[in-house]
Amino acid sequence: MSRHANTLTEDTLTRRRRVLGEDHPQTLTSAYNLAVDLGELGEVEAARILAEDTLER
Repeated sequence: MSRHANTLTEDTLTRRRRVLGEDHPQTLTSAYNLAVDLGELGEVEAARILAEDTLER
């Protein structure tokens, strides 16, 4: 996982939140993907927080 790919995942999530809303299935998929990316980059706490929020939604 590269930082560049992570930036693209973050951008996708931001756009989907804005266009589709927080709870739309595609937004939730993007949030999950970002949580996985963060975990792979070693940002475990940020990944955990995002994954838990996504699961709750």
